[in-house]
Amino acid sequence: MKKLILFILLISLGVFNVIGQSAPKVINDKQIFEKVIDSEEISVVEVYASFIKEKPNINDLTGCRKYSIKIETKECQEILSLIPSSSIPLVLIYKDGKLIKKYEGNILLELKVTTDEIQNYINGSR
Repeated sequence: MKKLILFILLISLGVFNVIGQSAPKVINDKQIFEKVIDSEEISVVEVYASFIKEKPNINDLTGCRKYSIKIETKECQEILSLIPSSSIPLVLIYKDGKLIKKYEGNILLELKVTTDEIQNYINGSR
């Protein structure tokens, strides 16, 4: 019984990912970003700012590692030199150390791609 209560508590705190979804890890260090993009796994990196109203929900993506970079933090300024675009919002997909897809925001700061479209691309890239 104690184990069941502990398990339920851990689930409610978000320690276990029951549904298969997880929040993106925040990147705020250039060396961490370099490790992320050099990974053999598919990595999805969202680049955004707090004033962006709408962006795809990468939390819902599966079959990939998810990361976020909020450009307004001082720590992220070094990372920006490694990002192959100055548009925001931005979704980058890396595999085997290479950028394989880039979704860029337009002049209205809108990203015209859905989470389903990103997921379909990831599924086709495995």
